[in-house]
Amino acid sequence: MTHRLFLIDGSSYFYRAFFAVRGLVNSKGMPTNAAYGFTNMLYKILKANHVLRAVALPAGKHDVIFKYDSSVVKEGATVSIVTFIVTLLSFAVSLLLGIFGVVLAAKIKGVHPNMTLAYRDVALPIAAMIGTVVLISSSVMEIRHYRQGKALDRIAKHLHPAR
Repeated sequence: MTHRLFLIDGSSYFYRAFFAVRGLVNSKGMPTNAAYGFTNMLYKILKANHVLRAVALPAGKHDVIFKYDSSVVKEGATVSIVTFIVTLLSFAVSLLLGIFGVVLAAKIKGVHPNMTLAYRDVALPIAAMIGTVVLISSSVMEIRHYRQGKALDRIAKHLHPAR
């Protein structure tokens, strides 16, 4: 029998649950929507995979500490570099294919190849389109990551107001 180990990104589930389930608070007014949603998601994973073992914590008070890594600023620069490299590579590949297409078409027609077409009408629009898609998708990922960090900070402040 093979054993499975499930590694669950708790902060991601807490973040999703915090915004997915709204309006749940305890008698003191503290939001409980993240804990409720996280428990439901975890239960669904355990139930779907027939997991019979779980980790039990001893009775008593337990502190939950959320730590947010401040090194995410580096990710913005990484995304920008990746966007630039992908755009540059897409331009190079589309220019190569454009040149090949122009030369092939000119050979078939028996005319002199016009290389301006390969650059202006093939490579430039394709690279611009791919660069735009990569930039938008990377920006969306960065915005989502930023919001997730803010939500985790808000949850941590509700759990530990004195810290």
